[in-house]
Parts: sequence; C-alpha cells; structure tokens
Amino acid sequence: GVAVMDNFVVDAQCGSVTVPQQFGAFTIQSQVSFPYVPVVGTFANHPITQGLESVMFEFASEVKATDDSTRKFIPLAFSSEVSNTISAPQFMDINKEWTEEDFTRKNVPVAAAIEGKNEKLVVIADGDFPINGPAHQRPRSLQPDNVNLLSNAIDWLSDDTGLIELRTKGAVSRPIRQLDETTKTILKYVNFLLPILLVIAYGIF
Repeated sequence: GVAVMDNFVVDAQCGSVTVPQQFGAFTIQSQVSFPYVPVVGTFANHPITQGLESVMFEFASEVKATDDSTRKFIPLAFSSEVSNTISAPQFMDINKEWTEEDFTRKNVPVAAAIEGKNEKLVVIADGDFPINGPAHQRPRSLQPDNVNLLSNAIDWLSDDTGLIELRTKGAVSRPIRQLDETTKTILKYVNFLLPILLVIAYGIF
C-alpha cells in the first residue's frame, strides 16, 4: 500500500514566485526561489516516467510504502539531492533566507505506482500538478512534462503504453545549474541595484 505523509517537500531545485520589493521610491517585481515548489528531475525507470525530464509540483508531500505484502510499491519521482521535508501545518515565509542546513535529505519520493494481483494505482502527492491554476486566477505557466506524467499514468493504468514513447520523444528541459550561496547573494543584489543605479546615472548624465 501507500501513504501520503502529513508534510511538505522542500527542494533547493525549485520554481519561483513573484514578490514586490520596495527600494526607496521604487517597487520592483522580483522572482524569488520558493522551495515549496520543487522541480523534480529524478525519476525511476518505469513506463510512467519514460522520457520525462522536469516536472514541477506545488506543495507536494512525501509518499511512503505501508506494510502490505500483497502489493508492490514502486517509487516513481524523487526530490533532488538537496531537499527536505517539513511537517504540516507550516507558516510559509516567501522572504525566508534558505541555507544548506535547511536541506538535509535527498531523493524524497513524491509519486509512486502500486501493483497488486489484479489492480494498479498511481499516487502523486500534488493533486493539481497538471492544472495551470484555478479559474478565478491568471493561468500560470505549466511544465509540458506535468501533462506528460498524467498522460503516461493513464496509459499505464489502462495497459496502453505504446503512446508513451511517442509522447515524450521530443521533451527537452535544460535546468539551470545550482549556484552556491555566495554567488546567489551577489547576483541577487546586482539584479536589484543595477537597474536603479543605471536610472540614477542616466538622470545625472
């Protein structure tokens, strides 16, 4: 069997959120990394994950096997080498300064397949991963592999895996390499201050 834990998976390999930041008279819309939105790029060798490169989850939880010898538990997707789990409920501070000490686990399962004698089940710890946002909000960008993961799961559950190879054949993702904390800090302040300094210099000129 399978259990979805009462926690959140956080990952240094993550998506970002837009945050307004005030600099004197200026308000700048900044992109801030948000570890509660893990970008999953580690997958098991399984028909459901064939050809996948990058799936983005939002507020996903850890998936664990339960004591059940009659069913096979197959982890499908995992967090990165620099990740962790945080118990729920949790106060989520967008402006929190994350450090390496916050990510003490690796390869936490966030999706799994269950196989019994005459049954199949797929559990993915983010229920709306293939949806680009609620109807009342502006649609957000959706990773192509989010949709491919859902389609592959449906094909596998229906014993129709022939389309999986064709569907993911052209999937391409080139994630940006992870930077150390010092480099991140330098780049962050350069991005914040350089536009302001350029405006001031232009005005003086």
